[in-house]
Amino acid sequence: MIDRGIERRSSVALFAVLAAVFAALFANPASAHFLDGFDAFRAGDYCEAKEAWLKSEKSGDSSSAFGLGELYARGLCVTENQRLASRWYLTAALRGNSRARAEVGVRYAYGKGVEPNAFKAYVWLSAAKMSASGWDTDFAAKADTNRRMIAALLTPEERQRAAVIMAQFSKKWALPREFNSLDSVESPRSPRQKNAPPPARRRGRRRPRHQ
Repeated sequence: MIDRGIERRSSVALFAVLAAVFAALFANPASAHFLDGFDAFRAGDYCEAKEAWLKSEKSGDSSSAFGLGELYARGLCVTENQRLASRWYLTAALRGNSRARAEVGVRYAYGKGVEPNAFKAYVWLSAAKMSASGWDTDFAAKADTNRRMIAALLTPEERQRAAVIMAQFSKKWALPREFNSLDSVESPRSPRQKNAPPPARRRGRRRPRHQ
């Protein structure tokens, strides 16, 4: 069974992101705007947090996208929508947020807001572990525990392919294009939902932004 330490939703999950944000405050003004939403979230003003994060995420802030995922996952100020939550987590993950990478991996393992896919779950959890901050040993350990559990579900061919993907990830800090979108649980003709993140764009080489 996947470790619920990552899968369970609580305000602690979002608060843990804040420590990593401080390191980049002066280098990334968008992260400073994220704090406005965080303060509102901590005070229970979830709608104010939502509005702040919708503004700051447009600058490419991964923590704001992660926060929006939390709101939709837990139904705070919005109707609970696991599909939309998954899309926001994916947006944060593609921007380098290691906790969002773990969340996407767990969601693929459980089929929460996405079609279940053990291979993608394993790859995302591997990326989360590899990009975790050095001080966040508990998070890295949980991501690794979940990754090992998922590994038992993969075929030898899938394990070999995952190894190749992660070797490339360690150099480019980006996954193949197939990971830039979710395995849909909706009709492909479904209209774009309000406050949904924009379609993911592939980014060039960059070092991970540890979150």
